[in-house]
Amino acid sequence: MMRPIVLSRFSSKLGGGTERLGDLMRRLVMILVFLAASTAGAAEADKAPSFTEEQATRGEDIYFQFCLQCHGANLSDGEFGAPIRGSFFRGRWDGKSLAELMTFMTESMPPEDPGYLYPEEYADVMAYILKRNEVAPGDAEIPPDPAAVQNVILHW
Repeated sequence: MMRPIVLSRFSSKLGGGTERLGDLMRRLVMILVFLAASTAGAAEADKAPSFTEEQATRGEDIYFQFCLQCHGANLSDGEFGAPIRGSFFRGRWDGKSLAELMTFMTESMPPEDPGYLYPEEYADVMAYILKRNEVAPGDAEIPPDPAAVQNVILHW
């Protein structure tokens, strides 16, 4: 019974009755829920990429077999392919998800036969590219499913 007394005391000072105070409380709760949800979503969407040293090593082997001809030994000195190391690559992919990069790779590389590699091989090559762009290895591999890395955002 103490709660209605407190509400009526505050509502009389606001001049709007208990309905107005209740409405204000509902709005405040909705705002707090929205802020909590958007903060949680931002934290989730801002995960850093993770790959293992072993995955990057596998990716290097695949890169030298399928990507070297176009992108070059330094990933930025190829005769035909765009640089995938350095400021050009970082500028193009900064702020984009790992899923976007993975989808681009699987749908357009190698140019003569897009989608030729297994999904795991694309993930391994991506690990090698990230390592060569000074992203430090971690303890988890890049999964081969783009949906699993949709919330992993590239930042340089």
